[in-house]
Amino acid sequence: MALRKITWILFDLGNVLIELRPGGMERAAAALGSTPARLVELFGENEMARQIAVGKLSPQEFVDQINRRFGSSVTPEDVVSWFGPEVSVLYPEAPGLIASLKGRYLLGTLSNTFFGHWDFFIATDFARQFDAPMASHLIGFCKPDPRAFKAALDRMGATAAETVFVDDLAENVEAARALGFIAFQSTTPSEMVQGLQRAGVVIGAG
Repeated sequence: MALRKITWILFDLGNVLIELRPGGMERAAAALGSTPARLVELFGENEMARQIAVGKLSPQEFVDQINRRFGSSVTPEDVVSWFGPEVSVLYPEAPGLIASLKGRYLLGTLSNTFFGHWDFFIATDFARQFDAPMASHLIGFCKPDPRAFKAALDRMGATAAETVFVDDLAENVEAARALGFIAFQSTTPSEMVQGLQRAGVVIGAG
């Protein structure tokens, strides 16, 4: 594996580079005068959660449905204010690791997410370190669907064989490996560093 030429490193975000901090449902429920359980039920209706995760519902269409249901006047920016804090905390090791890889490799993200998380993330300085920041609601597919990985490769102008993929979920790693990626599972920063090194990625100066 270490003998393969590596050009790209493609990262999942949550539980890989970002420490997820749940709380968005509670903030949304409080603003809407509802309960988290009711919102979970609502998002399950007509696969609403999946529709926003693959971009079949635009941010405005999503809040229009919320407003019809609750008689509210929610905006997409409100949704970002509720859910953005969930992805506001990087693992302490993440900025230094990305800085040590940048310039030596091209860097991308591939995250199953929606605008409530993504619009917060993409506005950060950290997001600007990536050559190809990608998310499911923008490419139209969620991992582990092979089409998500193929869409990412098309955007990167890369092949799977030259790309290392890191994710916290085994099913996503297995799907990537089936397509020829150098892929491994990571749930902690130390696991990620070890996995990158095993893959042949050079970390640090030199």
